[in-house]
Amino acid sequence: MKSFSKQVAQLLAMLLFVGAGSTALACNIPVFRYALERWRPDNLKMVVLYRGSLSEQDRGLVEAIERRSLYAGGNANVVVVPINVAGNERPKEFENLVAAASPQLKDPQAILVGSNVSGNQMVLWEGSLEQSLDAWIYESTARKELIERLQSGHAAVWVLISGQTPEETESTETMLKAELSRLSEEVPFPDGIGEPGSELYSDVPLTMEFSLITISRDDATERFLTQLAGRLAPEEYAAGHPIAIPVFGRGRALEAIPTDRLTPALVNDLCYYLSGACSCQVKEQNPGFDLLTSTNWETALFEEGVLPPDTGLLHQRRLESEPAETLPIAPGNAVTDDTSQVEPSAESGVESTHNAPSSRGLVAWLALAIVVVGAVIAVTHRT
Repeated sequence: MKSFSKQVAQLLAMLLFVGAGSTALACNIPVFRYALERWRPDNLKMVVLYRGSLSEQDRGLVEAIERRSLYAGGNANVVVVPINVAGNERPKEFENLVAAASPQLKDPQAILVGSNVSGNQMVLWEGSLEQSLDAWIYESTARKELIERLQSGHAAVWVLISGQTPEETESTETMLKAELSRLSEEVPFPDGIGEPGSELYSDVPLTMEFSLITISRDDATERFLTQLAGRLAPEEYAAGHPIAIPVFGRGRALEAIPTDRLTPALVNDLCYYLSGACSCQVKEQNPGFDLLTSTNWETALFEEGVLPPDTGLLHQRRLESEPAETLPIAPGNAVTDDTSQVEPSAESGVESTHNAPSSRGLVAWLALAIVVVGAVIAVTHRT
């Protein structure tokens, strides 16, 4: 019987180790907050295609784009990739762009390229090299407001590109305002925020606020967003329907949603996804794509010289010529406000989606340990 007791004790120790380990490694930070603190925006590529060589004037334009980059003292998440279509060394990543432009290319052409969650290229804008410096490509009133809201703690900002008919736009806007207002009140925070593995590193308030920005498709200063909506949902945009784009984190758009798919149920599901525990911390395995923004997110979110652990990032974040820099890691902030641990209301009809254990999981494992050990001692004593 002693050998049986020893085996049970060993098994129990193993279970406790696994249970405690899973508790310690759990991430209970909402997806939107994890993205805000940990997911740096992808570097969008301004691909400059030219034949033979660039003139002195064109080289000056390329340098002007480079100065907008975060790596050159600017605030835009963009890097320049010059490609000579007549040269032998051309990045395979952009062979499709070279092949499409090469036969008729005379003057330099610029193409802004991003990527979606599948790693597929997304052309966000294209035009002449001179046009690539137009201010509206890099920033606009709506994007400034979007950035300010995200940096002040909004969980997500829904951008609505208007339709051609005021009635359809107003109907869509009314539905979104009602749903986002309801969800801002009803959606709960995951349990365990602030526990080990779920620390917060920024002093930005943790709020469950979903808001709306409406943009006219005829606003010339917002052409970047309106043309993007047209590229992502071409048929619906051409038909004059409104397009909604939910944005979270550091300007990461989930998708472009035309009105024929934009239902209260979908708005509900997407908001609950963004507010649920971040079960997958790898950015590139989560849906969405990054917008072109002009702001220094880390300066806005963190104290000088202190950044959170750089996790969930697969893409290169620096120019290869730039040496790596070691930064101190802040200890993180625990959430002590009990009001942040709100459970879903009965009326919401949505069950909690927490899929990571909290401290209560460890208590349960300890309780199980006591019961099993007690039973083993009792049986051993009788024998």
